[in-house]
Amino acid sequence: MSEKYKLMSRPPATALRQITGGDLKGKTDINPQWRYEIMDEVFGPCGEGWKYEIVRLWDYPASDGTVLCFAQVNVYTKSANGWSDPIPGLGGNTLVDMVKGYGQDDAKRAKPNDEGYKMAITDALSTALKLLGVAADIYRGNWDGTKYREDAPAKPAQKPTDQNAETLKAVMESVRPNGTPWFTDAEKEAYRKKVRVYGITETLKQAEVALEEKQAAES
Repeated sequence: MSEKYKLMSRPPATALRQITGGDLKGKTDINPQWRYEIMDEVFGPCGEGWKYEIVRLWDYPASDGTVLCFAQVNVYTKSANGWSDPIPGLGGNTLVDMVKGYGQDDAKRAKPNDEGYKMAITDALSTALKLLGVAADIYRGNWDGTKYREDAPAKPAQKPTDQNAETLKAVMESVRPNGTPWFTDAEKEAYRKKVRVYGITETLKQAEVALEEKQAAES
């Protein structure tokens, strides 16, 4: 399992919501914005470090009046060797739902969904991104609704170990052979903020991956 896969596998609790109704009751909903944020952190901004294309959009009318809609996307990530092969994803939603009581009586009526294709594309992206490891722990079933199953009971927050803190500082202050720093002041500030969100150990892993990629790009 690659380091990038591990870094993207575990969403924070703030990005998760328990589904309480419908066919997916009991499942976990992952905030789509978190997916894009973690892709930005690991690969860089959308369009620069990663990107996607819409390959196909289509609909399928069902016999009861419901109209389903589907999307196919390709996701690409960038490395020192250029853009990756396409990572495909398929997703779906509805354009028209047959809803009971949508009107003046209890008869089922057609209710349009003007965001059907947008939701189908979001679904397709989630399918593609999980192949890269995004939210893998959720798809493995390691989240029980309140915590990750292998986690020990919550303990009071501890201060970062001196060793990891010193290692992170060394990574942030590392320089090229010509003496110029690998990380800009803005990047250093961003990693200081990450420590407060992800903790020292996780932030150190991300910083080490970023340094390796910078070095590989200039080798």
